[in-house]
Amino acid sequence: MRNQVQNNQHKREYWLIVPIRSGHVTTGILALSSFTRPKPYTEKDKNLLCFIANQVNVAIERKSMLLKLSYMAQYDHLTHLPNRALFYDRLQQAIVTGK
Repeated sequence: MRNQVQNNQHKREYWLIVPIRSGHVTTGILALSSFTRPKPYTEKDKNLLCFIANQVNVAIERKSMLLKLSYMAQYDHLTHLPNRALFYDRLQQAIVTGK
């Protein structure tokens, strides 16, 4: 038991952290940590995590753009009120639900 405690005290913890950026703005981070890794993360590991962070950013930006486009398609730009297409869609749903 004593050897286990001593061995645990000598274990190293390695971290690899990269930012998730949108332009010049950091929107988050992607972090890895390891207690069992025998040596620090390599440049190859860093490049892979940077690639993944970039893909996460692309997915976040795409979802944001789809939400924005959906809003623009259904609401008036000046008044922010539902437009005619959204009104007819909701009216149709109400008619179907009422039957």
